[in-house]
Amino acid sequence: MLDTTTGTSAVTADLRGRAAGRPVAGAVRWTRDAGGGLTGLVLALAATGPLVNGQPAGAATTVVYLRVPVRTPVERALVEERLAAAGGLALDLDGLLALRPPAADDRLGGFLARAATVTVLGWDGPGPGAAAGQLRTELDDDARQLWPDARLVSAGAVAPQPTGTARVLRDDPGCVGG
Repeated sequence: MLDTTTGTSAVTADLRGRAAGRPVAGAVRWTRDAGGGLTGLVLALAATGPLVNGQPAGAATTVVYLRVPVRTPVERALVEERLAAAGGLALDLDGLLALRPPAADDRLGGFLARAATVTVLGWDGPGPGAAAGQLRTELDDDARQLWPDARLVSAGAVAPQPTGTARVLRDDPGCVGG
Protein backbone atom coordinates (compact mmCIF):
# COMPACT_ATOMS: atom_id res chain seq x y z
CA MET A 1 0.00 0.00 0.00
CA LEU A 2 1.36 3.43 -0.97
CA ASP A 3 -0.09 6.61 0.48
CA THR A 4 0.38 9.07 -2.37
CA THR A 5 -0.31 12.04 -0.09
CA THR A 6 2.46 11.31 2.44
CA GLY A 7 4.70 9.00 0.40
CA THR A 8 4.60 6.39 3.15
CA SER A 9 4.16 2.73 2.32
CA ALA A 10 3.29 -0.57 3.95
CA VAL A 11 3.73 -4.20 2.94
CA THR A 12 1.72 -7.07 4.44
CA ALA A 13 2.59 -10.73 3.96
CA ASP A 14 1.36 -14.06 5.27
CA LEU A 15 3.44 -15.58 8.04
CA ARG A 16 3.87 -19.24 9.01
CA GLY A 17 6.08 -20.93 11.55
CA ARG A 18 6.26 -22.68 14.88
CA ALA A 19 6.16 -21.46 18.46
CA ALA A 20 5.85 -23.38 21.70
CA GLY A 21 6.06 -26.58 19.62
CA ARG A 22 2.90 -25.73 17.68
CA PRO A 23 2.21 -24.34 14.21
CA VAL A 24 1.41 -20.63 14.09
CA ALA A 25 -0.04 -18.63 11.22
CA GLY A 26 -0.80 -14.98 10.70
CA ALA A 27 0.69 -11.97 8.99
CA VAL A 28 3.52 -9.48 9.17
CA ARG A 29 3.38 -5.81 8.17
CA TRP A 30 6.21 -3.35 7.85
CA THR A 31 5.98 0.37 7.16
CA ARG A 32 8.32 2.85 5.51
CA ASP A 33 8.52 6.62 5.53
CA ALA A 34 8.56 8.78 2.39
CA GLY A 35 12.34 8.33 2.13
CA GLY A 36 12.04 4.53 2.19
CA GLY A 37 13.27 4.15 5.78
CA LEU A 38 11.71 1.37 7.81
CA THR A 39 9.48 2.80 10.56
CA GLY A 40 7.79 -0.22 12.13
CA LEU A 41 7.09 -3.91 12.14
CA VAL A 42 3.95 -5.72 13.31
CA LEU A 43 3.54 -9.47 13.60
CA ALA A 44 0.14 -11.02 14.28
CA LEU A 45 0.10 -14.74 15.02
CA ALA A 46 -2.57 -17.32 15.87
CA ALA A 47 -2.24 -20.84 17.29
CA THR A 48 -4.19 -23.44 19.19
CA GLY A 49 -3.74 -23.13 22.96
CA PRO A 50 -1.43 -20.87 24.98
CA LEU A 51 1.72 -19.43 23.39
CA VAL A 52 3.10 -17.14 26.09
CA ASN A 53 4.49 -18.08 29.50
CA GLY A 54 2.01 -17.00 32.16
CA GLN A 55 -0.97 -16.94 29.79
CA PRO A 56 -4.17 -18.16 31.44
CA ALA A 57 -5.43 -21.52 30.25
CA GLY A 58 -8.85 -21.91 28.70
CA ALA A 59 -8.52 -20.19 25.33
CA ALA A 60 -9.11 -22.32 22.25
CA THR A 61 -7.06 -19.95 20.11
CA THR A 62 -4.29 -17.57 21.13
CA VAL A 63 -3.66 -14.43 19.10
CA VAL A 64 -0.44 -12.49 19.63
CA TYR A 65 0.29 -9.03 18.27
CA LEU A 66 3.93 -7.96 18.42
CA ARG A 67 4.50 -4.26 17.59
CA VAL A 68 7.98 -2.82 17.12
CA PRO A 69 8.64 0.84 16.35
CA VAL A 70 11.85 1.29 14.36
CA ARG A 71 13.38 4.69 15.13
CA THR A 72 17.16 4.70 14.72
CA PRO A 73 19.56 3.77 11.91
CA VAL A 74 20.92 0.88 14.01
CA GLU A 75 17.40 -0.49 14.59
CA ARG A 76 16.63 -0.12 10.88
CA ALA A 77 19.77 -2.01 9.93
CA LEU A 78 18.92 -4.88 12.31
CA VAL A 79 15.37 -5.30 11.03
CA GLU A 80 16.24 -4.69 7.35
CA GLU A 81 18.91 -7.39 7.53
CA ARG A 82 16.34 -9.91 8.77
CA LEU A 83 13.71 -8.83 6.23
CA ALA A 84 16.23 -9.21 3.38
CA ALA A 85 17.56 -12.62 4.50
CA ALA A 86 17.65 -15.28 1.80
CA GLY A 87 15.27 -17.55 3.74
CA GLY A 88 12.87 -14.71 4.54
CA LEU A 89 11.94 -13.23 7.90
CA ALA A 90 12.97 -15.56 10.73
CA LEU A 91 12.54 -14.77 14.42
CA ASP A 92 13.02 -16.72 17.63
CA LEU A 93 9.34 -16.79 18.54
CA ASP A 94 9.94 -19.22 21.39
CA GLY A 95 12.34 -16.74 22.97
CA LEU A 96 10.10 -13.75 22.42
CA LEU A 97 6.94 -15.48 23.60
CA ALA A 98 8.55 -17.42 26.45
CA LEU A 99 9.68 -14.08 27.83
CA ARG A 100 13.23 -15.30 28.26
CA PRO A 101 16.26 -13.16 27.42
CA PRO A 102 17.63 -13.56 23.88
CA ALA A 103 21.01 -15.17 23.25
CA ALA A 104 23.91 -12.79 23.81
CA ASP A 105 24.79 -12.81 20.10
CA ASP A 106 21.18 -12.22 18.94
CA ARG A 107 21.22 -8.47 18.34
CA LEU A 108 17.77 -8.43 16.73
CA GLY A 109 16.30 -10.52 19.55
CA GLY A 110 17.80 -8.10 22.06
CA PHE A 111 16.29 -5.14 20.23
CA LEU A 112 12.87 -6.81 20.03
CA ALA A 113 12.95 -7.67 23.76
CA ARG A 114 13.72 -4.04 24.57
CA ALA A 115 11.33 -2.41 22.07
CA ALA A 116 8.40 -4.72 21.27
CA THR A 117 4.97 -4.37 22.78
CA VAL A 118 3.24 -7.76 22.88
CA THR A 119 -0.54 -8.10 23.19
CA VAL A 120 -1.88 -11.59 23.95
CA LEU A 121 -5.56 -12.42 23.44
CA GLY A 122 -7.24 -15.74 24.21
CA TRP A 123 -10.32 -16.47 22.10
CA ASP A 124 -13.00 -19.09 22.33
CA GLY A 125 -14.46 -19.46 18.87
CA PRO A 126 -12.23 -19.02 15.85
CA GLY A 127 -9.78 -21.74 14.96
CA PRO A 128 -6.21 -20.74 14.08
CA GLY A 129 -6.93 -20.89 10.33
CA ALA A 130 -9.84 -18.47 10.53
CA ALA A 131 -7.89 -16.32 12.98
CA ALA A 132 -4.91 -16.12 10.59
CA GLY A 133 -7.20 -14.83 7.83
CA GLN A 134 -8.69 -12.27 10.21
CA LEU A 135 -5.20 -11.13 11.24
CA ARG A 136 -4.17 -10.64 7.61
CA THR A 137 -7.24 -8.45 7.06
CA GLU A 138 -6.47 -6.45 10.20
CA LEU A 139 -2.88 -5.81 9.12
CA ASP A 140 -3.91 -5.01 5.54
CA ASP A 141 -6.38 -2.43 6.92
CA ASP A 142 -4.06 -1.35 9.79
CA ALA A 143 -6.98 -1.64 12.21
CA ARG A 144 -8.24 -4.23 14.65
CA GLN A 145 -11.70 -5.50 13.88
CA LEU A 146 -14.55 -7.27 15.61
CA TRP A 147 -14.28 -11.05 15.60
CA PRO A 148 -17.68 -12.51 14.73
CA ASP A 149 -18.75 -15.67 16.53
CA ALA A 150 -15.87 -15.40 19.00
CA ARG A 151 -15.63 -14.68 22.71
CA LEU A 152 -12.57 -13.06 24.27
CA VAL A 153 -11.63 -15.11 27.34
CA SER A 154 -8.28 -13.58 28.30
CA ALA A 155 -6.19 -10.52 27.53
CA GLY A 156 -2.73 -9.49 28.56
CA ALA A 157 0.27 -7.44 27.50
CA VAL A 158 4.02 -7.46 27.75
CA ALA A 159 5.50 -3.98 27.84
CA PRO A 160 8.80 -3.13 26.16
CA GLN A 161 11.76 -3.23 28.53
CA PRO A 162 14.28 -0.61 27.34
CA THR A 163 16.64 -1.46 30.20
CA GLY A 164 16.66 -5.18 29.40
CA THR A 165 14.93 -6.18 32.64
CA ALA A 166 12.73 -9.27 32.68
CA ARG A 167 9.56 -9.07 30.58
CA VAL A 168 6.35 -10.20 32.26
CA LEU A 169 2.89 -10.91 30.90
CA ARG A 170 0.40 -8.70 32.75
CA ASP A 171 -3.18 -9.95 32.75
CA ASP A 172 -5.79 -7.35 31.76
CA PRO A 173 -9.16 -8.72 32.95
CA GLY A 174 -10.85 -5.38 32.20
CA CYS A 175 -10.64 -6.15 28.47
CA VAL A 176 -12.58 -9.38 28.82
CA GLY A 177 -16.37 -9.14 28.65
CA GLY A 178 -18.38 -10.92 31.31
